[in-house]
Amino acid sequence: MATRRWEGNAVDVTQVDTITIANTWATGDTCTMTINGKNVVLTAGTDVSTTNIATAIKEIWNGDTQTGTGDHTAIPSFDDFGGDSIGEFAGITATSSGAVVTLSADVAGVPFTLTVAATTAGNGTATRGAKTTCTGRHFFDNADNWSDDTVPVTGDDIVFQNSDVDLLYAIDQNGTSPDSIKIYQSYTGVSGLDENNTDIPDKPYREYRDRFLKMNESGDSRTNELTIGIGEGSGSGRLNLDLHSGETNVVVYNSGQRTNPSIPPVNIIGGGSSNTIEVLRGDVGLAVADGDTTTVATLRIGYVENRDFDSRVYIGASGAVAVVHKEGGHLTSWSGMSGTHRLEGGTWDHHEGNLGTVKIRGGRFRQYSDGTLTTLQVSQDGVADFSRDIRAKVITNPVEIYGNGASLIDPFKTIGSLVVDINEGVNGLNLDLGQNMRLTRGNVA
Repeated sequence: MATRRWEGNAVDVTQVDTITIANTWATGDTCTMTINGKNVVLTAGTDVSTTNIATAIKEIWNGDTQTGTGDHTAIPSFDDFGGDSIGEFAGITATSSGAVVTLSADVAGVPFTLTVAATTAGNGTATRGAKTTCTGRHFFDNADNWSDDTVPVTGDDIVFQNSDVDLLYAIDQNGTSPDSIKIYQSYTGVSGLDENNTDIPDKPYREYRDRFLKMNESGDSRTNELTIGIGEGSGSGRLNLDLHSGETNVVVYNSGQRTNPSIPPVNIIGGGSSNTIEVLRGDVGLAVADGDTTTVATLRIGYVENRDFDSRVYIGASGAVAVVHKEGGHLTSWSGMSGTHRLEGGTWDHHEGNLGTVKIRGGRFRQYSDGTLTTLQVSQDGVADFSRDIRAKVITNPVEIYGNGASLIDPFKTIGSLVVDINEGVNGLNLDLGQNMRLTRGNVA
């Protein structure tokens, strides 16, 4: 298939919707306008002509002074500045002519989703219409934004390189399964939307539009490649990527810096049961926000130059990771993982959920949770540190210690019924297990 490069050359078009008032209205009838679950409700007063109802809707939407009979009521009230006080409504301006209200986005290329419902005693109606469809340079589905003026389809190779144009809208492309997606460090735009919309700084709201670029169709048998951070450049501060149900091999060579201090610049959700993710350098999140989920068969965390700081990975509460193989960097996990995990270097801070087998040959494992760890092996220069959280913990099987600098730290005796098997003598062994304990030697086959 073809290679499609993101260029972002389309012309921004302003979205325009209409509300047409028709038939017979009566005092007490209502018109409810809803965006993102938030309502602006007009209740008709004594002047119930269709023109006056349309005028009143325009006035409550904009927060204008009421004209006409002046006895219409609204939620929020006219005195509360109407719809203009609500972030989702504030970026849209209303005008009226006769019985038609026209709603125009203040910024071209920024879409909105509006529903309108009338409750009337007679046959009065309020009908939303789409007058001008929004599109522009931030829309995935606009052919002018792609090389050869063609939107990517299944089997294409998608490239983001040498561009600062954000990809923000029409990003639920779950029916498209590309052969590969390559995102270079020279791409400094963002993909997807922040969790909180601050387009109008004093009227923020929780984003209701699709926030993640979603690709790889459900049940797809392809093994797709997603490569991030190729080459030189400062990278993107936000790559919201939804792998959907496709099987994807992800490699992160690098990332940009966070645009939101609480969200890693590479933020991944979704994925099939065979997904693999390898992070060599950069800042990566897996299902960071509550309610987001991801599935990863194998997570590998490495390094390029600095073993401790090159890579940083955060696993949220619903991040279903089967196996972790960690050569370096910093891993923070908030979900249980039942597989066999290997720590060769760097730091792993585990905060929540039970773990299966953890084998530590280098680096530091620190458990902050009160969960259960089934099997723990510590060898060479590995450190298992249970001193950061004094809640009771369980290690199901005897802890296997192999000397040569291995450390087991539990000064507050948080591990109940601790049994330690020392397999290669005590030379170079560091045991900090608190005071007033009894050490009983037993022969272990």
